[in-house]
Amino acid sequence: MLEGLDAVPWDQLTHASGTAKAVPDQLRRLAKGDADALHELFGSIWHQGTVYEATSHAVPFLVEILARPEADTAGILGLLGCILRAYEDAHPGLWSEVAQASPERIEKRARERRNVERAVAAVLEHAETIAHLASDPRVEVRRNVIWLLIVPVFPTDIVARTVGQALAAEQDALALCGYLFALGLHSLPTPTALDLDDPRPIVRVGLSAVRVRAAADAPEPGTLAVLAEAVSESFDELSRSIWAADADFLHWLLYFLNASWPTQLTLLARWSQAESSDLRLYAGGFIADEVGLFPERGAEAVPLLERWLSAERDPAVVRTIREALEEARGS
Repeated sequence: MLEGLDAVPWDQLTHASGTAKAVPDQLRRLAKGDADALHELFGSIWHQGTVYEATSHAVPFLVEILARPEADTAGILGLLGCILRAYEDAHPGLWSEVAQASPERIEKRARERRNVERAVAAVLEHAETIAHLASDPRVEVRRNVIWLLIVPVFPTDIVARTVGQALAAEQDALALCGYLFALGLHSLPTPTALDLDDPRPIVRVGLSAVRVRAAADAPEPGTLAVLAEAVSESFDELSRSIWAADADFLHWLLYFLNASWPTQLTLLARWSQAESSDLRLYAGGFIADEVGLFPERGAEAVPLLERWLSAERDPAVVRTIREALEEARGS
């Protein structure tokens, strides 16, 4: 087991805490089901969206441990999914050159880019092995496989084959929703056996979201209505999904839709009247974030925010809407 682990010069490699000399012990403990080892690796070879020199060296051993009966397979998939997102999580400036930068800064950026490229390549080298776990009998494992399938760099042909095989047997609504997201993200066709009248609201979220994404700036009003209602009905469960691990689910969904700002406001207006105060809070927070990042969107958001503020009674949501309104009016 873990052949070649000691051949890696870990004491010469670095991660978030400095030298990576403790990684071999952490990996061996991980293979035996030590939950603390997984937690430690989440804070060392990956930390808050950053990958390191040691990350790519650890990935093959993480993949090998996936098959160990004692291992936390779902948890390791979660870590691999975070590593695979290194391109998305990296600061945009990492990929651009800085005028008049010092030689040290240029070298630092080049090193960080290499870390990202090597870590992502290391995970993708094992894409087939990871995708095979979509047939695992443990639902939490299947759900976490999706965490990798919905990353844009995951091979589209493997996604198509994996989801095509999994959909026929999958009974878990959240996994089905995730498979639909994976198809939509990779511009693959959705199954005709599922429709917007599906009795499971989480499945309707996946179906309607994919259709809105495919329709670009002209989604059907009926599809938007289905999406808004289905999210309202299933928001608590969706918010506990791994897709909300690094951000709230509503932000993830709205970015997935890749829809115009008016389309997003249509959905947010519906969610402003949702029964769930958490959903209303996240919807208001999304508007505040967006008008902060894109001031030109503020004027269109003001009428919705003013109506919302006059009707809202939850103190936390009121504070968020006031902040969003200040941002919008200031823009």
